[in-house]
Amino acid sequence: QPHGGSSCCLCVAIKRTVQVYEINKTRQKYRKMKDIQVPNQVQCIEMMSDRLCVGYPSCFAIYCVQGDAAPMTLVNAEDNSLSFLIQLPIDAMMAVEVSPKEYLLVFSIVGVYVDSNGNRSRQQELMWPAPVLHVSYTSPNLACYSENSVFIFDVNSSEWVQTLCLKKTRPLTRDGSLNLLNTIDSQHIIYFEDL
Repeated sequence: QPHGGSSCCLCVAIKRTVQVYEINKTRQKYRKMKDIQVPNQVQCIEMMSDRLCVGYPSCFAIYCVQGDAAPMTLVNAEDNSLSFLIQLPIDAMMAVEVSPKEYLLVFSIVGVYVDSNGNRSRQQELMWPAPVLHVSYTSPNLACYSENSVFIFDVNSSEWVQTLCLKKTRPLTRDGSLNLLNTIDSQHIIYFEDL
């Protein structure tokens, strides 16, 4: 809700562009606000207050929905401890605002903590025990879905707190409360409560 709660916006990612629309109560129902050009293929988008966080291979950036302020890149290329992210394209999956000055950047192979300048804020990384296919987040828990399990991490303490042995499961919601479990001959909806 970019106007302090008075209206809502819809963001649509198409290749290297994010189209931002204002949803309103006029006859047309919406108004195109802007196009945001991104340096690479968009892999995830998320509203953080009145800003838009865009993930693309090996990077995340925060864009203003209103106005033309420069984007805030969350991976500083000059931080040597993050150089491994820039050397190979790594899928961006989700960014979590841990605090107003700290973000957890969730990539397909690792989770790293950075400050608002894109510098590493914690030496500890979140390492996945198996390749991650999907993620979900509900404070303070990050759920990482692999082929055979769901791994739960506390983003505040950086601890791996739980493993759920659920094969071929994927989140249906951002918070991971509803999940789809695929078995050989059927599909089931699973509800996660208070991970």
